[in-house]
Amino acid sequence: NVERWERSVQDEEDALEQLKLAEARYRKEIDEDKEKIEALKHKKNSKKTGIDEMEEEIAKARKEVANLAKEIHSIGSICAGIEAKIESKKNERHNLLLQAKMDCIQIPLVKGSLDDACQSQNESGNTSSMVSESENKIEVDYRLLGRDKRDENTYKKTNDHLQKDLQA
Repeated sequence: NVERWERSVQDEEDALEQLKLAEARYRKEIDEDKEKIEALKHKKNSKKTGIDEMEEEIAKARKEVANLAKEIHSIGSICAGIEAKIESKKNERHNLLLQAKMDCIQIPLVKGSLDDACQSQNESGNTSSMVSESENKIEVDYRLLGRDKRDENTYKKTNDHLQKDLQA
């Protein structure tokens, strides 16, 4: 009977020893898994920091792109305004040349003639570039004018004065 009890105790001690070994093995695995989890958390945090920095850079880049788009739009508007002014000046020049031709005003020309302005007006189907091209052949000779008459400010003052005289 005692042997049976001793064997039973021995079996229980062996089983307990087996369970202690298993417990140690499982604790070791749990500790390793905890270390892996900590390493993964650290890796996750470092990647999150990197992503946050990239998102910040992306936000800055988007803001810069938006500013550049506004600037491009603004420059485009300025260019359109300048082109409109150029076209207006071309039309004004064309009308002055036509008026001079109709009023038989002799304008000294370096090259071309007032007939070129009239021809460009009379020909149907001409595009503005063709009209502009034929008008570019006309070059006024300003050498006969005194220096004071060539100055734009003097011209504007004289023009304003004449306009006032006409209205009075």
